[in-house]
Amino acid sequence: MHNHESAIRFGRCELSVTDRQVFLGGELQALPDPSFELLAVLWRERHRIVSKGELVQAVWGGEPVSDSLLASTVMLARRAIGDTQAQPEWIQSVHSVGYRFTDARSGTTRLFVSAQPEAQHPESTVRLGLLPCVGEGLRAMPEWAELGVPALLAHALWSVPGLSIVTVQALNAALRMPVRTQAAEEHAHRARKAFALDQVLHLSWARSGSSVVLAYSLYGASGSVVAGELRAEDGLALLPALAAAILAALQPGAAPPQPGLPMLSHDPFINQAYARGVQLAAAHRWRAAMQAFEVVRQAEPEAVAALWWQLRCSVALRLPQDLAQGQALLALAEARGDLRTQAETCLLLQRAAAHGQRADERESGRSYGGAALALAARFRLEPWALSLRIRAGLCAAACESWVHARTWLHEAVAQCRVAGQPGLLAQALQSQAQIDLVSGDMAAAEGHLNEALRIQRAVVAPAVLARSVGLMAVVAHELGRAQAAQAHAAEALDMIEALPAPQRPCELLSVLACVHAEHGALPMLQRIQEAFGSVDPDDARSRAHLLAVRACGALSRGDADSARQLLSFAVACLSASAGPAPMGLWLALLSRLESVAGNHSAAHSLMPTQDSWMGMPAGAASRAQTLHVAAARACAEGEPERALELLLGLVEKAPPGRLHGTARLDAAWLHLEAGRADKALALMAAAGAWASQMPAGMAVRARWLQSQGRWAEAADLQKAALQAHAGAVPACHEALLLAYRGGLAPGPDLAVLVSDSWLPRALPQ
Repeated sequence: MHNHESAIRFGRCELSVTDRQVFLGGELQALPDPSFELLAVLWRERHRIVSKGELVQAVWGGEPVSDSLLASTVMLARRAIGDTQAQPEWIQSVHSVGYRFTDARSGTTRLFVSAQPEAQHPESTVRLGLLPCVGEGLRAMPEWAELGVPALLAHALWSVPGLSIVTVQALNAALRMPVRTQAAEEHAHRARKAFALDQVLHLSWARSGSSVVLAYSLYGASGSVVAGELRAEDGLALLPALAAAILAALQPGAAPPQPGLPMLSHDPFINQAYARGVQLAAAHRWRAAMQAFEVVRQAEPEAVAALWWQLRCSVALRLPQDLAQGQALLALAEARGDLRTQAETCLLLQRAAAHGQRADERESGRSYGGAALALAARFRLEPWALSLRIRAGLCAAACESWVHARTWLHEAVAQCRVAGQPGLLAQALQSQAQIDLVSGDMAAAEGHLNEALRIQRAVVAPAVLARSVGLMAVVAHELGRAQAAQAHAAEALDMIEALPAPQRPCELLSVLACVHAEHGALPMLQRIQEAFGSVDPDDARSRAHLLAVRACGALSRGDADSARQLLSFAVACLSASAGPAPMGLWLALLSRLESVAGNHSAAHSLMPTQDSWMGMPAGAASRAQTLHVAAARACAEGEPERALELLLGLVEKAPPGRLHGTARLDAAWLHLEAGRADKALALMAAAGAWASQMPAGMAVRARWLQSQGRWAEAADLQKAALQAHAGAVPACHEALLLAYRGGLAPGPDLAVLVSDSWLPRALPQ
């Protein structure tokens, strides 16, 4: 007999939780464990939609599961509870998102539970966004106040029922705009539109004699503004009163909030140390920030907010104690029932796992990411939970867990659409495009970026828009659209240069440098290095990106040895934490440099690493590289037909992109050398933009024109190519086009070496 004390009843069904049994009309139903677990998860989370990824994490521990297996598991669960109608009554499908447990007749869950009731998840009545604090004058505001004061205010308001807060760090990351007092309304409008906020708080700080004036303005979705100001000799002492005033404005008519809402500490010095730490961490000055948070920890050992920031610094610096710190913080947050801190801590531990040297260490990041998403899912479509899902997807990519990265980001896109969060939707699309790019799916990357750009041009500021434009430059570059790549890269650089130096994204600058380097754009590379500015010696991430930028500059000046050395240092310095887009570009460029230098074994040794960053199965890039090297060797040994066979086989296997385009062009060159102009022309047409815009394509087209006796056109093409690559010829293009000796006279004086390929440096005339 089943245990009535732990039973869940709905309709004609009864679930025995302890016995893991299902009864329909009093009769025991046969149900496999996965289906029972799925049913239990859906009932436990009956207040919301449960995504497919969450079900996979809860039922199968996050192991890759096919859609058909998930569907059959749901079908068995439905059959056991008699939910077999054309329109299921209890387990409903939500297209492209997941499933929910509900009563289809009333839209609610008619449940009787004799077990212990689960925790309630109240609806958030107001979504409040916090903008950075600004000073009326440059000297009026302490340097730690811009981000620190809103962070302390968020801490004071965190546990208020019916209030959901989007922190200043989240808004700053999405909007990336210098906030000024006179532009407060514009910034508030953008923030509301990007995050679907009800209210946006703008703070300003000024001094009046010996007093500090802390002014606030609440901008509502209807255009309403509630403003006020507070005065005191100590600005930090105003924060509890400010929190009370904000609550009174957000909940008019409600009972007045209790005065003196709890701050991080009753000691203003400790609050100031915390605020200073937040400001330092935002500038990536991790070691200095850790010192500030250590002061807070010693005074307030259980200050969860400070402990979380300290863990973030440890993860950024890759300190060995990050795992122990994370576990201790998880235990403290769990004891307090702080689900959000638990979720954010799991995400930091996932980032720490990405730094692991062993595959099993990186694999542990998947479980941390899954745990973070399961906790965040309890907050449904709150902006911070959606943002966490996006970050978890990117962390999964850094852990080389590509299946989970794609799944989680796909779910993030779907949920951002449901939540009506355009700013977060654009971030999710941009992140999805990064995964598409490194996995070689350029068409998907281009589609996601185009949609993200349409949103971002309307609701976000230049830094975020610049990232999407920069990624579009990479896509165009990989597809051989040289002109579009350079135009996108120049547009992104213009946006970055307009930002204050601390807000310039170093990762994007190194990506733009890789795009410009291969086109000999030395002036643009000099601008990129100047835009980089000074680098904090404690920030390994910024140092690595600066090394990559310098490597690209050396490459454009023709100094291949220095470029290889600097790029090798950058790869070793940053390793997995570089992020998919730059690391994939660095490895691809470094492997080509090694090949041009004749170090084929060194180039080949980079390929397994590049496989993981490109999202390919282990060895896929290695096999493609091997085919190309073998083709070069066959050509050098006087076996052009064997080389042609290898190249055409590579064309069939390689995804659209650089390797695909250059293989076609190399094959076209060999056809021309054998006198098969028609076949060469067909391959050039199939190569698309590669044949018209890239150096290798220009070389082959000129050779084809020469084979047709069109010498003047061939010469014009050579001159145009040289003009497009003004300045020093890049080392990887050292085989670039050379003009006719002595003018336009016809003859075999044209020495064309295909620069973008792995063919030998000397080809038959």
